[in-house]
Amino acid sequence: MTGVLFDAIQIPQELLTGPSAADRDAVEERYREARVTSAVIADPAHRYHYALVRPGSGQLWGHDACSYFGPAHSIAVPAPHRGDPPGVHWLLSPPDGPGALCDVARLSKLVARVGG
Repeated sequence: MTGVLFDAIQIPQELLTGPSAADRDAVEERYREARVTSAVIADPAHRYHYALVRPGSGQLWGHDACSYFGPAHSIAVPAPHRGDPPGVHWLLSPPDGPGALCDVARLSKLVARVGG
């Protein structure tokens, strides 16, 4: 459930990969270039990524291509050891505390750079 320990930003996979599926290394590199190094979940069946962010940081989000999920939403969170498909898994390592959540400003710059 979002809103207590974290909120989430739902990012369409195609925003990062384009119309063709990019390999995982290329997608991870896009995040790392933006200095986002943990707390990103992949949902391959629905073709979304979920970046976990500090609760209440939604007022800092302003991209129509991505949805901000606060307390009224829930997402599937994989077990910490699920780092590979099939199913929902950690694209980037799970957070080990509040300091390891994604930075909204960095995510915003990434989304703006890739066209969202």
